[in-house]
Amino acid sequence: MKKILLNFTALLFITGTIYSQDFYFGISSGLMKGVYSKTEQNDYIKDRINALSCPSINFTFSAIFKNNIEIETGIMYYPYPHNVAFRWDTIGATGSFTKGYFSLNGIAYHAFSLPIHIGYKVKLANRLYANVYSGLNFDFYFGNSTVGMGGGSMGDIYVSVSTENALKQQFNILLSNKVSLQYFTKFNMGISLYAAYYSGLFSIWESYAYANYHDVKIFHNTLLSRGSYWNFGIELGYKLEKNREKKTKKSEMK
Repeated sequence: MKKILLNFTALLFITGTIYSQDFYFGISSGLMKGVYSKTEQNDYIKDRINALSCPSINFTFSAIFKNNIEIETGIMYYPYPHNVAFRWDTIGATGSFTKGYFSLNGIAYHAFSLPIHIGYKVKLANRLYANVYSGLNFDFYFGNSTVGMGGGSMGDIYVSVSTENALKQQFNILLSNKVSLQYFTKFNMGISLYAAYYSGLFSIWESYAYANYHDVKIFHNTLLSRGSYWNFGIELGYKLEKNREKKTKKSEMK
C-alpha cells in the first residue's frame, strides 16, 4: 500500500511540473499541539495536554497553474509532543480553594512526513493571497520517547506516566487541511502565516497515567493518539516563473 501511495504521489507531482505555469519553493517552521483522547474522566485529578510546543521544519515545493490551483509536496520533520499535566483541586478547612499542577513533558516520537496537497489561491489585494490546501500526509515514525517512565509527588498523592512500548506502529496516513495568508514582494519573495490541522487515520500511541494516594490507586487513565496535531507557523519562499525568460526576451525585442 505504501508503494502504491508513493508512486501515485510521484506521478501527480511529475504531471504538475509539466503542465504548471510557475513553481514555488518554501521553508517553514511552526509550533505544534498534539491531540490525545482519554479513556476515563476524573473530577479529582484531571490530565490535560499543554499548549503549543515542539517546532516543525518543512521544505515545500509547489506547482502553480493558471487557474490558481496549486499542487504542493515536500518533506516535513517534527517531534510529536507528549506534554501531560495533572491538576488537582483542594478545599481547606476554612473553605479556601487551591489548585496545583504537576507536569511530565517530553517528546513522544519523531516523524518524517511526505505531503501531497491540492490548493487554491485567492487574490485579496496586490501581491496578497489567501490560500487553502487539502490532501494527504504519509508519516513515518521513529525514535524513542524522551518521557520514559517518570513521576512525582503532590503532597500525599503520587502520580506517574509510563510510555513504555507506547508507539504501536511506524506508519500513518493523515488528512490535512491548511489555510495561509501570503504576501509576495516585487522580487517574487513570499512570506506567509499558516494554520493547519492534520487528522490521523490509525491509532498509533497508547501511554498510561497513574495516581496513588498512600499506595492506593485512585486514578488510572490511558492516553490515546492517532497522531493528529495542530500546526501554526511562518513560511518564507520564492516563486519561479517558468515563462519568465520568454517574457523577458519578448520585452527586449520590443
